Amino acid sequence: MRCGIIGCGRNTEDMHIPAMRAIEGLKIKAVHDINSERMKSFAKKYHINNYIDKLDIFFDFCSDVDFILISTPGFTHFELCKEALGRKFNVLVEKPVTLNLQDAITLKDMAKHHNRKVGVIQNYRYRDPVIKAKKAQKAGIIGNITQFNCTFHGQSLFNEPTPWSWEERKNKTLLYEMMIHLLDLQVYFAGPVKRIIGSHTKVDNILKTTTNIFALVEHENQAIGIVDFQLFSSSNYIGFEIFGTANDVKVKLQPHYLRIYSGTVNPIDEIYYDWKRIWDFGLEILKERFFKTKVTRRSRSHYELIKLFVKCIKSEQPFPVDINNVLPTMHYAQMLSDLVYDMK
Repeated sequence: MRCGIIGCGRNTEDMHIPAMRAIEGLKIKAVHDINSERMKSFAKKYHINNYIDKLDIFFDFCSDVDFILISTPGFTHFELCKEALGRKFNVLVEKPVTLNLQDAITLKDMAKHHNRKVGVIQNYRYRDPVIKAKKAQKAGIIGNITQFNCTFHGQSLFNEPTPWSWEERKNKTLLYEMMIHLLDLQVYFAGPVKRIIGSHTKVDNILKTTTNIFALVEHENQAIGIVDFQLFSSSNYIGFEIFGTANDVKVKLQPHYLRIYSGTVNPIDEIYYDWKRIWDFGLEILKERFFKTKVTRRSRSHYELIKLFVKCIKSEQPFPVDINNVLPTMHYAQMLSDLVYDMK
């Protein structure tokens, strides 16, 4: 199994390379990046013999690979995916697949026409607490979901190392780059969104940056969703809560925390789960430092998703996170984007 990679940036280096090197039999034939120096350094570091700075030549050289991995800024994804599909490649693309719903639909139609797969790296679905929460949902432990709250309180946008992300209003960074994972999990658990009941957006016109997105939404199954996304927050955290007719679920990310509970919230239980979060996180760090692990802790969810994509190509089976599967997420994101970025 061979692939070509477009994009040699930090995400590829930190997440994709550790994940791909842990997948038996997967070889990287060539890489491409518009930054020639970065591309050459990347290829040398990871012992990739072929690095090509002309996209057409890259595609021609990779004509016999099994798929193309695209790990570039979101605003480039549509054109790169369209070009790859037009050349009849299978494509695995980082989130967001595009920055609007119509472009995603166009790629879906192209994939169907050429009988090719388009996988989307919505890898939060494969994080440990999310996997456990989904198993609980399927087992009926949560019951019917009545509410889903997702929260992101981030630091300064300008702490991001990629200057293109600083142009937030132009590139829709907060919604599509930072928060598309939480929107995807909301749809993954509570189902497609029917309507936005109400929303409020704050924009810093001097910085040309969206600083706050608040929304109250209704899902098709009548569950309620609450969105709270903020930049430049005084405290920083990310997580979500699921409220069900049988049990509730609380998930914190970075590092992970999962609690399934009902009845009166006991402060002793809260202390226990906080200590368990610290213990589990510390244990993972120690394992990674003193023992050889197959894949790094940070890249584990990427590993699970890419490994499954490779398996689905080999077996010619549907990929569970393909472009058709994420269209409800893209529809939801478009609904919010119309309110957030097209304000008059």
